Amino acid sequence: MYIHLYQFRRVAFMEIQSTVSTLLGMLILGSGVYSIYQGTWSRRFKQRIPPNKKLLQENKNLKFMLRQAQQEVKIGSWEWNTRTNEVYWSDEMYAIFDLPKDEGPNIDNLRKQIFEEDRLVFDQSMRDHLNGRVSRRMEYRIRISTGDIKYIAATGRAIFDKDKKPHSLFGTAQDITTQKEISKSLFQEKKKYHLLADSLPVAIFRSNVKGELLFVNQAMVEMFGFDSEEELLRQNCFALYANPVDREELLDELNASGKLTDYQMTFQRSDGTTFVGEQNSLIEGNELHGIVQDITDRVESEKEKSNLIETLKGQNKDLEEFAFIISHNLRSPLSNMMGLTQIFDKSSVTSDNLEILNLIEQSTVNLDQIIKDLNQTLTAREGQKKLREVIDLYPMSHEILVNFRGIIEDNDIQVEFNISPDAQLKSVHDFIKNILSYLVDNAIKFRRSNIQPKVKISFEETQNSYVLSVCDNGIGIDLEADENRLFLIYEKLDGKMEGRGLGLYLVKNHVNALNGKIKVESQPGQGSKFIIELPKE
Repeated sequence: MYIHLYQFRRVAFMEIQSTVSTLLGMLILGSGVYSIYQGTWSRRFKQRIPPNKKLLQENKNLKFMLRQAQQEVKIGSWEWNTRTNEVYWSDEMYAIFDLPKDEGPNIDNLRKQIFEEDRLVFDQSMRDHLNGRVSRRMEYRIRISTGDIKYIAATGRAIFDKDKKPHSLFGTAQDITTQKEISKSLFQEKKKYHLLADSLPVAIFRSNVKGELLFVNQAMVEMFGFDSEEELLRQNCFALYANPVDREELLDELNASGKLTDYQMTFQRSDGTTFVGEQNSLIEGNELHGIVQDITDRVESEKEKSNLIETLKGQNKDLEEFAFIISHNLRSPLSNMMGLTQIFDKSSVTSDNLEILNLIEQSTVNLDQIIKDLNQTLTAREGQKKLREVIDLYPMSHEILVNFRGIIEDNDIQVEFNISPDAQLKSVHDFIKNILSYLVDNAIKFRRSNIQPKVKISFEETQNSYVLSVCDNGIGIDLEADENRLFLIYEKLDGKMEGRGLGLYLVKNHVNALNGKIKVESQPGQGSKFIIELPKE
C-alpha cells in the first residue's frame, strides 16, 4: 500500500509541477503585460483602467495551491541568486529541515545537518551546477534538532546569462524518509524470506506460465542437481519434468482450480536421472508458486509395504486354510477316542492303569476344547466375509442375560439397560452377541464380594458409528501393568478365576473383523468399562 501511495505521490507531484509551471508561465506573461501597463501606458490610461484584481487573486490562489502540493508530497523548493547572494526557501523547506522560519534561509545551518560523509556529495553537486555540468538527482541524510534522521532527495538547475555565467540556482528537496524505511523494511522481509526458503528441506520456486523461473531456493538447486541458483534460473521449467506434457496438464488444472496439493509426477535432474516428486502449487495471475518434495524413497517404501502386505495376506490365508484342515481332520479321530474312553470297561483295570486311562480321557477333552477354540478364533477373523443384517439390540441383550440368570439371582447382581427398545444396528449377528456375552460374563465374574455387584449395558448411535459399552463396579484392572496382556489368547490376569483366558481375545478379534475399535477404562477397585465403536457401512 505504501509503495502504491509513493508512486501516486510521484505521479501527482509531476502533474502538479507541470500544471504549476504552466500557470507560473502565464503569471510571468501576465506580470510582464501588467508591468508595461504600469510603466509605459500608465500616464495615459491611469485614470481609466483599474488594477487587475482578478489576476492578483489568481496569483494568490496559485501560491496557495503550490504550498498545499508541496506539503502533501513533502517537497520544498529553493532559489539562490548568485549575484546578490539572496536565498529563497518555500515554507516546506523549513518544515523538512526543521529550521526556524523567522531566521530566514541559512545554507550553513543546512550543511551542518547533513551527515559528514554525505556533505561532500552535496558540495560537489552545487559546484557542478555552477560550472554548468548536469547534476543527477542526489540523496543525502540529515539529523534534525530532535535527533531524528531524515533522508533527502534533491535536484537542482542553474540559470546562465548571455555570457554563460550562472546568475541563479533553483531546485527542490524532498523528504523521502518514509519511502526509505519502507524500502528497508521490504528488503529485510525479502532477506528473511530468502533465509527461510533456503533453510527448508523442500524445493521452493516461482515461475511464470511460460516456464521462466523467477526464484528458486538452495534445496531446489541441490534436488535437481545444479551447481548454483543462477544456473538453474537459466533453465525453463518444462526441462525439469521427465515428460513436459505433465507441466501443461498441471497448468490446466491450476487454471481450473487455482491450487493443487500433493500432485505427483516424475521430474528430471540435470544429469538426466529422474525422481518421483510431490508438487503443491497455486497460481496468481501470470505467476506460479510451488513447492516440490522428493518422495522417491516414500514411494519405494509404500511399494515394499504393499508387497509385504499382499505376501502376509497370502501366508495368513494359507495358515487359516491349514488350521481349518487340521481342526477338521482331528475332529473325527478325537471324537472316536473320547467315545472309546467313555465306553471302556474300567472295572477290570488296575488302579495304576485306571489313573492312566483317566489322564488319557482328560487329555482328549482338553484337546477337543483347544480345537473348538481354534474354530472360534478362525470364525472371529472372518467378519468381513459374513453378511451384515439389522439387529434388534434390546431383545438380544435380554436373551444374553437368560444364560446368566442363575448367577445373577444368587449374587443379587443389579443389571441396568441403557438401550432403547427400538435400538437397531447393522452388523454380524453372531459377532455382536458374542461380544456382549463375553463382556457381561467378565463383568459378572470379576465382581467384588463386599458390595452389591452392578452391570450396565449401554448403546448409542452417532452419525458415523454404533457405540456399545459394558460397565461394572468390580475389582477393576491395573492398566499400567496389564494393558498389553489384556487381549492376548489364553492370558488370565487373575489366575484364581475360572476360565481359559479366551473371552477378551475373541472380543478383540470380533471387533477387528468388524473394522471397529475397543477402548478400556478401568482402575483397581473401581470397576471397568469396555467401549466398542463400530463404523456404519
